[in-house]
Amino acid sequence: MKANKISIGQTLYDNQINEYIVKKIGRTYFECEGRRGRFVIETLKDDSQFRATQLYLSKQEVLDKKEITEISQLLRKFIGNYGDINLPLHLLRKMKNIITP
Repeated sequence: MKANKISIGQTLYDNQINEYIVKKIGRTYFECEGRRGRFVIETLKDDSQFRATQLYLSKQEVLDKKEITEISQLLRKFIGNYGDINLPLHLLRKMKNIITP
């Protein structure tokens, strides 16, 4: 995995779009102001086994992740895990054309 480009003073965001300012960077880990613990530079994940905080480089990245989750949940609602999908045939054909080369 490629290392993330972070710098001291850079603002990072969590899933709730809370802001964290990078205050210290080492070879493997970095720390943020107002936050205990450290994060792995390569993954931007909390190093603690008790917390599962993921940081993001931009607010847009967080919003995109939330939208992916919302759309995925909506599709699962229609598609389900087994059986026929409860959508009209013309929509199923459009979806097939989108997802297959």
